[in-house]
Amino acid sequence: MTGDSWAGDAVASDRDRMPAGSWPLIELVGLARSIGGGPELALRDASGVIERGEFVAVVGPSGSGKTTLLSLLGLLDRPTAGSYRFDGVLVSDLDERARDRFRGRRLGFVFQNSYLVGSDTVGLNVSLGLRVRGLARRQRDPLIRRALGRVGLADAIDRRADDLSGGEKQRVAVARALVTGPQVILADEPTGALDTASTRRLVGLLQEVNATGTTVVVVTHDPLVAEAADRVVEITDGVLRPAPTGGGGHPGRHRRAAGMSRLDPADAAPATPGGGRRRTRLGQELVDALATPLSRPLHSLLVLLAYALGVAALVAATGLTQTTTAQIVARLTDAASTELRVTDNQDTAADFPTAAAALNSWAAARTVADRLEGLTGVAAAAPVRTFTVVGNTVLRLGGPTVAAVEPAAYQGHLMVTDERYLALQGLQAASGRLDPLSLESAGAVVVLGATAAETLGVVAADPNVTITVNGRSVAAAAVLRPSGQVALDDTLYFSPGVLPLLTDRFESYWLVRAEAGYAEPLARAVPLFLAPADSGRIVVSTVAQLAQLQAGVSADLTRLLGVIGAVILVLSGLTAGTTMFLSVHHREP
Repeated sequence: MTGDSWAGDAVASDRDRMPAGSWPLIELVGLARSIGGGPELALRDASGVIERGEFVAVVGPSGSGKTTLLSLLGLLDRPTAGSYRFDGVLVSDLDERARDRFRGRRLGFVFQNSYLVGSDTVGLNVSLGLRVRGLARRQRDPLIRRALGRVGLADAIDRRADDLSGGEKQRVAVARALVTGPQVILADEPTGALDTASTRRLVGLLQEVNATGTTVVVVTHDPLVAEAADRVVEITDGVLRPAPTGGGGHPGRHRRAAGMSRLDPADAAPATPGGGRRRTRLGQELVDALATPLSRPLHSLLVLLAYALGVAALVAATGLTQTTTAQIVARLTDAASTELRVTDNQDTAADFPTAAAALNSWAAARTVADRLEGLTGVAAAAPVRTFTVVGNTVLRLGGPTVAAVEPAAYQGHLMVTDERYLALQGLQAASGRLDPLSLESAGAVVVLGATAAETLGVVAADPNVTITVNGRSVAAAAVLRPSGQVALDDTLYFSPGVLPLLTDRFESYWLVRAEAGYAEPLARAVPLFLAPADSGRIVVSTVAQLAQLQAGVSADLTRLLGVIGAVILVLSGLTAGTTMFLSVHHREP
């Protein structure tokens, strides 16, 4: 059988009668590949042989199936029909592990772009196949130098791949394909990105490689490459056939590599036992992993910085979560252990029929507060009446110390209380005085929380500032400092003199501050103390001001999420930038 034959049927019938070692290196019978598993075929019928030591050029128009054929020859893809034998073994049916071994030991690849890692040295790029096979550095170095010597770049072993010309990069790609000692070099348009001079040099290099007994299969559009080949075959519409004219008729097509043994399907003949080989490979990978950061310091620094920010984000999130949790627990504990809300269910929410009735009811509430303060374990007690803004209109009409805002109805919280409540909550005056809340002689006055004052445009307390409640004037006695608690800051605190002006009472209760350890005993004792004959009407809650507590917790969580979000944003930006940098950097031809 001659090297010019491309008759799959003859090969299939004659192969079994050949003596050992006489079968063709590559045999294809009816090889086909569909597109996406559908009926359309990228390759319809590829049948024929390639002898040992041949230089074969595969030509054809774009889209004819040349690259598909090369992918099937390199076991980068599987055929949907037909068979592929290499050295007599049906390699098209090998499992993935055996295919990987086959590629690593029998084949070398050269592509149109060199696909070198630009930041690595030439030697490191050439060593890729050897590193995959697990060879130690002392075993790799002579093989790398020998391969570079064959392509005329022995002196470039320590140069960065980025510093090479296009032709030199492609020669390094050939050296990378040769370094593992393959039987076949598969090249896909290797001169497509080269000028004429570089093309001629690369063609000469492939001829030299072929002259040593390595089979070369090149997919090309370049007539210079086709002329250099022993034989040219053509693909048209997915069908493989001999070209109308042959190649240069070089003696390579009659060459048989002496002593070449049949391929073992397992291809498992390592120089050392399997376990030892795995240990050697693992050790070498560890050495390479430790050496890589030193070879690319900027890359390593960016990666380390990304990891450092990731760790910082995790630590910050954990720490802030713990801090916030501690604050929430502290607030709950403090509220539950020191604050009591006492409600008398007999005190209905109905409006008082007269102003006198409202004031008399308040006087009774103050008396109860005084009695509660006399109990052991009670630090302070204050009467509280709250009203809705639905039935009450509060406006700011003017004055010299108001901000330039349009008058608008206030939509916050309304409360009637005395100075004891403000002290119990730790509220302090930013301007004005707080004691008018408790003085009957002061009449109708209001103390404005910080947010409420801002809403109404009141900058500071002033006798000329006019606040109206349902059309009646109320003097601004004080403006409070911000407390950091939303509910407290957005409240208007009225003196009892405003009670006759307000409607739609919402709640009536006494806020009690207990000394440490007394909250629970007082919760049991207060109902009996205030209504011994009907203690069931007195309700004591051990967690007071739930709205304020909720606001505080919400503020803490908002800050927590804000900090975590900022850290993650920075980390994501840096990680994305690093990934883009490395992707572009490593894809450079």
